[in-house]
Amino acid sequence: MRLGSGQRRSRAGGRDLMSTAALIGLDWGTTAFRAYLFASDGAVLDQAASCEGINALQRHGREEFAKALDRLVGRWLTDAMDIPILAAGMVGSRQGWLETPYVPAPADLRLIPDRLARAPHARARVLIVPGMVDAGPLPSVMRGEETQLVGVLAEHVWAGADSSRRLVVLPGTHTKWVSLEGPAVVSIATTMTGEIYDLLRSGSILASTMEDADRPYDEVFRAAVHLARDSGVGATSTVFSTRSLGLLERLAPGQQADHLSGLLIGHELLDRERVCGAPEVWTLAGSDELCRRYQLAAAELGWPPAALGAASAQRGLWRIATAAELVNRTPAGGLA
Repeated sequence: MRLGSGQRRSRAGGRDLMSTAALIGLDWGTTAFRAYLFASDGAVLDQAASCEGINALQRHGREEFAKALDRLVGRWLTDAMDIPILAAGMVGSRQGWLETPYVPAPADLRLIPDRLARAPHARARVLIVPGMVDAGPLPSVMRGEETQLVGVLAEHVWAGADSSRRLVVLPGTHTKWVSLEGPAVVSIATTMTGEIYDLLRSGSILASTMEDADRPYDEVFRAAVHLARDSGVGATSTVFSTRSLGLLERLAPGQQADHLSGLLIGHELLDRERVCGAPEVWTLAGSDELCRRYQLAAAELGWPPAALGAASAQRGLWRIATAAELVNRTPAGGLA
């Protein structure tokens, strides 16, 4: 979902609502803020969203984060000041509210509830989830995705009853490829496909022939995935075709963004396939549209369908909070 300049809320509210609230969960990233008001069974009572990510706040100093929190969920805090707040994402980075130490991989995700750090706030109890680091020869880090991973894991995996290997792909500005054994993160790899797409789409020579489209051109996207596979060369040798095919009138201006997207995602999947092979079991967790595109590309390359991790950040916040005993969980309904 693309957020506007202001915040968005559901229509729920009032003291009756707050009487059943048990937790405020924050998914606070680089460009966006999302908040969830949870009941004691994990059901989401209310939500709020804003474009006030850390990029919009860091230039004003760390104290600005507490002020932003009061602005964005102040009505919840007014009615229930003693409610715990759990925040995940880039809010815990060096540019965020409070830098929290990384948990080094390989590591069991069940360590995370014991590594929460308290952020400064005059009235509220705010705890921040740590990120994770893979310090191997090609180091990689993640903040926020560890919480999504917790949300993706089924209850029996979180309990340690399932030690099978699995791959979870979290598409985004910096897509994460995470290998797990049961609830343990074994390795993390990062691809900058999303950011490279944005930079090429808005700030390169390719942008001069592109126009916004009124619908996705899936057939163009799929053809570009095939081009990435069949070209025999890397992404830097294929992306200029976005412009040249347009100049030759073989791609309409509104189709060029889907061509570029198909090339970049296709090359990303092919790179990972060369390193690790095509996965037998894998999960996608992230925005619906990005996950749909990765599914399309994977299908063109002969990969099996991925399972989809719905509402992974929301579920992960709740599961971490209950494991950290921030809330007294009631058994009926809500999130597993």
